[in-house]
Amino acid sequence: MFKYMMIFLLGFAAAGAASASTIVQNGSFEDGSPGLTSPNWGIYGGGLPGWTTTNGGVEVQTAGTLGLTPYDGNKYIEMDGYTNYTISQTLALQAGRYALSFAYSPRTWDAATNGVAYSLGSLASGSITGPGGPFNTSVGAWTLVTAFFTVTSAGSYNLNFAGIGASDGLGGLLDAVQVAAVPVPAGGLLLAGGLAGIAALRRRKRA
Repeated sequence: MFKYMMIFLLGFAAAGAASASTIVQNGSFEDGSPGLTSPNWGIYGGGLPGWTTTNGGVEVQTAGTLGLTPYDGNKYIEMDGYTNYTISQTLALQAGRYALSFAYSPRTWDAATNGVAYSLGSLASGSITGPGGPFNTSVGAWTLVTAFFTVTSAGSYNLNFAGIGASDGLGGLLDAVQVAAVPVPAGGLLLAGGLAGIAALRRRKRA
């Protein structure tokens, strides 16, 4: 019995570890900012590939800006350039279960200026700030935020991030935005198969 249970659990864990490709374009903000101006940062009024922006330009930073290593790749963004701004892109999603994830870090020790709000249509929404707060965020460190949601009708959904709080040129930092399908069907099939195998084993023992 123990042997069969271990085989089932290992297979289930392997299926859960499998990840689907992200649906977000330029989620780590690597594309579209070839000439940083400072030379470690720059503000781009026209947005970045995959993203549109309102109320200001997208501020792209590198490890040399604040001494913070990007969560993914070589760049990340700050959500308060000259002022708080928003970025968005439209995603085409099929029916199913998904996870929205992104890396966040507060820029300063003043939580009133570091806020970032996020939403994906009416499917998922929230906000994060710090340092501290519900996510226990810290200056100089990344916190990975994940929100699970279900799409019941295939369609186009707007992914949106906005700087919130004091609009003073200092804001929350964002990197590694992803939306990926959660492999529930495969796990569900393994679960069903594993339970069926256990049931068959029990029947053989009773015979």
